[in-house]
Amino acid sequence: MDTDKPNVVFVHIPTLTVGMIEDMFDGQNTEEQQVIFPLGILYLSAYIKDKRLVGGACAIDYVEALHAIRSYDDLGDFVRRVATDSVPFAPDILAFSLNMSLSQPFFLFALRELKALWPLATAIVGGAHSTNCTRYLLETCSELDYVIRGEGEIALAELCREYPAVNADIKGVYSLKKVTEAGSDKLELSPLVENIDSIPFPDYELLNVEHYVRNHMQFGGRRKRGFSFLTTRGCPYKCSYCSSQTVHGHGVRCRSVQNVVDEIRMFAEKYQVTLLGPVDDLFTCKKATTLQILAGVQDLAINDVELQFWNGLHINSLSTEVMDALVRSNTTSVALAIESGSPEVQRNIRKNVNLGKALQVAAYLHQRGIEVRAYFILGFPGESREQMAATIDYAKRIEADWCHFSVATPLVGSEMYDQFVDKGSIGAFDADFFANSYYHRRFFDTPEISADELNETVIRATYEVNFFSNMNMRKGDYPKAMALFSYVLERYPYNVVAMFQIMKCYLKMGSLDKVADTLERIKSSINEDPRARQQFDVWRDQLEPLQQ
Repeated sequence: MDTDKPNVVFVHIPTLTVGMIEDMFDGQNTEEQQVIFPLGILYLSAYIKDKRLVGGACAIDYVEALHAIRSYDDLGDFVRRVATDSVPFAPDILAFSLNMSLSQPFFLFALRELKALWPLATAIVGGAHSTNCTRYLLETCSELDYVIRGEGEIALAELCREYPAVNADIKGVYSLKKVTEAGSDKLELSPLVENIDSIPFPDYELLNVEHYVRNHMQFGGRRKRGFSFLTTRGCPYKCSYCSSQTVHGHGVRCRSVQNVVDEIRMFAEKYQVTLLGPVDDLFTCKKATTLQILAGVQDLAINDVELQFWNGLHINSLSTEVMDALVRSNTTSVALAIESGSPEVQRNIRKNVNLGKALQVAAYLHQRGIEVRAYFILGFPGESREQMAATIDYAKRIEADWCHFSVATPLVGSEMYDQFVDKGSIGAFDADFFANSYYHRRFFDTPEISADELNETVIRATYEVNFFSNMNMRKGDYPKAMALFSYVLERYPYNVVAMFQIMKCYLKMGSLDKVADTLERIKSSINEDPRARQQFDVWRDQLEPLQQ
């Protein structure tokens, strides 16, 4: 360890509200934290290490620690003990990544706890949310020393190079003094890394790699060793609900195909992964590059490899040639980012999905054996109940194996956030909004619909489309339908609707003994688990045979 250079501790925070995390202490929370490599801090660590600007580097990983949260007394005990167990030296710099608006309350709580442990450490934060809340965070949190706005590699390197003195002229790095002096002037961003091949591969070993590989996010019930990676930065689209462009811009910077393939080869050989998941804002942005990367993955000939695309692909970027390349590279699951089935809403949110083409794309991928997921959002600013209903009807028509519905949740920095503020639905930089913001639950009313009604609409859409109008059941593919329902039961063992649909599949397949076994399981769940009983009471009209 070089004692003349700063010791940097990166802090990985959950993308859950504080209330959800607190509910985990007694097992009340049923929401899951998605496990995926935090590439932002891993790239930062690799960059400053490569330039020999850091003494020691480690991470406090609160996401990994969530799996053992019930062994801690409370949130403060959790934050402090995970930190002291993770950090082997006195940190000079505490570097937080804050991308999601809902993570702000945990960030502020953790920051205060960690500064109490290490009061001499310099606290910095970067990421999409902090980029768009720079002034607010510095003015309201005295423990915070600096905000890095935009991409962080170049700015963090300069900050480490000058530590402990920090030049006020570092582009994109703001202290409270610098923000105050800027007044109402527009705050500048840190420089972009134009050649992203120049950034070393992410510093994966900063974290417990095995935890991320074993528990990596994936679709379907089959568990594989997973790995996520980026091939681009930036997105040309201007969707009203997205804030990514405030960090990476609208121009797309691509890694070279060889650079991407080399990283995949390295990681697959070192950690024996067979599930690959690109997490670009838009993987299929540049057709030629997309085709070359998919061919490169195919040429690697990794045994039993498969690709899954959890980040939604834009319909307008999918040609038959690209979809055939997905098939050849053994893509098993694709998420399509459709968002709305209403042409008017498509125009309003500037997504502009070709809804007719989306039906054709989903059908083509399904026919080629790829599992199709579709993402939909309800409750955009100004969206009427009729337009939401059009989205639900559209979801019933598309040939998707599963449709994911969420509520329109404004991210600071997005046009949608400003629209909700302008309508008076939320306050600008309101602490209550940050404490309750979550994409599966609306907490504020709008002129078009109350929070309670919208939340109920999302839940009902999920069940009506995926269970009672299930596409695979309508097509007679009962094994596929059962596999999806079984995956639901793995996560929510009390879900009697999933059990009921499995029972119907067995009935259609003539497996009467399994019908009887499943019926007994349903009855036992209703009698023994209040959550199952409550769900049965909600959906009893759809579960007619059980009322006899």
